[in-house]
Amino acid sequence: MSDIGMIPVDWEVRFDPQRMLRERLQRAKDALNNSDLDALFVFRTEDARYLTGYRHHLGPAFIMGNAVTVLSRNHDPILWTMDFEHCKLRMPWLSPDQIRPRANFREKIGMKRWAEQVEGLVGSLAGKRVGIKHIPGPLGVRGRNSDNRLIREKLGWEPSAPLRDGLAKAYAWIAQQVADAKRS
Repeated sequence: MSDIGMIPVDWEVRFDPQRMLRERLQRAKDALNNSDLDALFVFRTEDARYLTGYRHHLGPAFIMGNAVTVLSRNHDPILWTMDFEHCKLRMPWLSPDQIRPRANFREKIGMKRWAEQVEGLVGSLAGKRVGIKHIPGPLGVRGRNSDNRLIREKLGWEPSAPLRDGLAKAYAWIAQQVADAKRS
């Protein structure tokens, strides 16, 4: 059993979220200092939560790229997130400089701007060793690059209409359902 009890209660100091955040961050800093790396780039939401206490407005849901955290040897972690405003309001343990609007990783210029931001905040990365370890896992929504070969091959089925047409039809049906519900 833990020295802080089995169940968190509010009348005893068994569960202290601020202590947990401090200890997690210190473990990560110690690991970084004991490695040959100069910085750690974290792209998984659950790892950003470990380092910063981050939780996006949708709650505990897997959204790859929703949060990116950079931890360097001589700096506190910096969080880039699409929930920039949400986090600024709800994460007072991070300074305003530690919470940044999410970078646009879909465009080359977006990556360049983000790299410039990182270097502006933690210093030049030239000649530094940066840790990025890919751990296989879910790839998130892949609908933008949908490949229907497997369903065609295994089930002999393929979409009868382009995605855009199907979405337009679905939207019209949903709008009609909402309008009908308002009338009744």
